[in-house]
Amino acid sequence: MEQLQTEDLIDFYLPRDHKILRSNTIKNLLLFTCSYKLVKNTFKGIGSCDIIPLSRLNDFEKLAKYYLVPHDISNNKECDYDVKDSTTYLVNEYIKLFQDKKVRLMLPCNHTVSSMIQKLKHGWSYTIEIIVAYDTSENIGLLLDGTNHALALYYLSLHKQTLLQELLKINNNVNLCQMNSSQCKNIFSYDFAKVHFRKSSI
Repeated sequence: MEQLQTEDLIDFYLPRDHKILRSNTIKNLLLFTCSYKLVKNTFKGIGSCDIIPLSRLNDFEKLAKYYLVPHDISNNKECDYDVKDSTTYLVNEYIKLFQDKKVRLMLPCNHTVSSMIQKLKHGWSYTIEIIVAYDTSENIGLLLDGTNHALALYYLSLHKQTLLQELLKINNNVNLCQMNSSQCKNIFSYDFAKVHFRKSSI
C-alpha cells in the first residue's frame, strides 16, 4: 500500500505556482517581490500538504465534496475564470448534471470534460496531480488544478468501474494533493468568497 506523504504547504506550492492560475496572496507576493526566499519564509508553517495516492475505486469518492472554482457560464470554450454570472458546483453535483446530455450542454467546460473522459479511457503516461486548497477552519475544499482530470476520473469511477480499475494498475500515479490550512480562505479569498456566497444563498 502506498504511503501518504506530507510536505509544508509553501514547499509544495512554490514549484507549482505556474500551474495554479487562481489569484492568491502567495502568487501576489511572489510577483511583487520576485523573491522565492522571502515568500517561503513568510508562509513557512502556515499549513501542510497531504499527497494522497488514488489507486482504488473507492479513493475517488474523496473528490465528491470538493468545490469547483467558479466559471463563467457564458463561455464553455475557454473555461473563463471570471466569476461574474458564474455558478459554483461540488464535483458530485457537476457529474450528476453531466449525465443528462441536454443539461450537460449548459455546464461550464462540458466539452473539455468530455474530451478528458475519452482521453483517459485510453490511459495516461504522466503523473496526474489534483490540487486542492482545504480550509481546516471551515472544512471546505476547493479544486485549484487538475479539475478536468478530477471530474473525468470521478465520472469513470462511477460509470466505467472495471475499466478504471485496470487503468489504475497499468498507468502512472494519480495523486490528490490537499493543501491544509486554516488560512486557505484568506490565501484564496477570491474563490472562497464565491463558495461562501453559494452556501449562504442555499
